[in-house]
Amino acid sequence: MEPLTAALRRRLHLENRRTRHSAKMLLAGREDVPAGLDARTINRWQLGTVREAPAEHLAYVLVLYAALPGADAVGGGIAKKGRRAAPLEGGWISVTPTMQVELKTALHRAGVTLPQLLREWDSVPAGMTVTTIRRWRDGQTRTANPDWWRALMRRLAELPDAEPDAVALLPPHTKAGRFSYRPIPADQLVALRHHHRRTGITGEKLLKDAAGKPPDLNGTMIAAWISGATRSADPDHLTYVLALYADRLSRE
Repeated sequence: MEPLTAALRRRLHLENRRTRHSAKMLLAGREDVPAGLDARTINRWQLGTVREAPAEHLAYVLVLYAALPGADAVGGGIAKKGRRAAPLEGGWISVTPTMQVELKTALHRAGVTLPQLLREWDSVPAGMTVTTIRRWRDGQTRTANPDWWRALMRRLAELPDAEPDAVALLPPHTKAGRFSYRPIPADQLVALRHHHRRTGITGEKLLKDAAGKPPDLNGTMIAAWISGATRSADPDHLTYVLALYADRLSRE
């Protein structure tokens, strides 16, 4: 579950106004709506009558909104061949942790690798590369051209769902010549969520000044494990994080 912060509620409200799509219009005719999600639920999110929502439901709704053009302008986000897409008036946007979750969720749903995504996309914004998207996904770049971001999320929303046996969450990272990512075992996920609730410590805070921290492990990754947005992890990373939480609990 993800907290429905004031910033998230405001974002939903702004997307509603930008697209002039109500929650009912947003979901109308779709056959891939997650179980338990309906227009009434989305309206309750915006009104603030509920405090949290499943991360996969929230990401699904935000991805749908991102794929919609503004009500007053259509198709302004794709760069012409040979030209770099210009930022909208007001400059570039911040790539928030929630946006990272949206991107990872969309890639997961489509089961597409980044090279494949760009190879099969006829209208890639000029200048956008695999590295561009990977750095957004991994939290290494914190800003984005808003035209590029919207074009990317629109493209991902257009792709069909992957076959269950073809889904590649994120291309598994390699480590010492082998694939290092594995599905997170149910018992370890339960323990991770329990420790997080019990201590109230975020992944980012947990890793701050932690000894022996793996260089490719960060707080955003841990948050994605806990929310369920990412269902695989390097077993060494998972063991390390659980050990840190266990150490914190032992001090209570």
